[in-house]
Amino acid sequence: MDTRTLLQVLLVIQAASTLALWFNWRRHPTIEGTGWWATGALGSLVGLVLIVLRQVIPDVLSVIASNLILAAAHGAVLTGHHRFAGTRPPIAVVAVLLAGLAAALIWHTYVDPSVPGRIVSTMIVTIVSCALLLRALWPLLRVEGYRVVILLIAVTTAYLVLSLWRVVATVHAEPALSGLFSASLIQPAFYYVLIAYCVARCTA
Repeated sequence: MDTRTLLQVLLVIQAASTLALWFNWRRHPTIEGTGWWATGALGSLVGLVLIVLRQVIPDVLSVIASNLILAAAHGAVLTGHHRFAGTRPPIAVVAVLLAGLAAALIWHTYVDPSVPGRIVSTMIVTIVSCALLLRALWPLLRVEGYRVVILLIAVTTAYLVLSLWRVVATVHAEPALSGLFSASLIQPAFYYVLIAYCVARCTA
């Protein structure tokens, strides 16, 4: 399966999980975090759409905007986890990450074009985001009935390790394996599927 076909399949998966999270938000509008999860899923869906349209739309949308929206989606999910757990989200850290990523993407797209540079920049932000997500998820495990969140912890950890692997492979100029690249695309979509599942369980 080529990358574009895989992305189109992932769009369907992402759209389904986005709808589930939005319906859950409408059903439980007073529960902290549900709106942030739904917003994060929608942002991830929009980011994937822009990536699918790469070479059809300008780079400013398919490269810069898409990655910034995906990063912002991670920030929204992170905020949702903190709101749900009753802890303070690191808004300032997320803002700094987004600003740094924007600068790096613009530099490696227009000033000094470099695909490896864009990959490393994006993966570094992803790694930090995953670490922040893991930190936000641990408190939920202490709440009785929320142990299903261990699934999210497992997937987030796998996503973090995969991102580290991609950074090492890119820095050492090793050609990225198609399976590795595909896995990096699959992780976000299934992460949102798990969020939809866990949110349904936690807010039932």
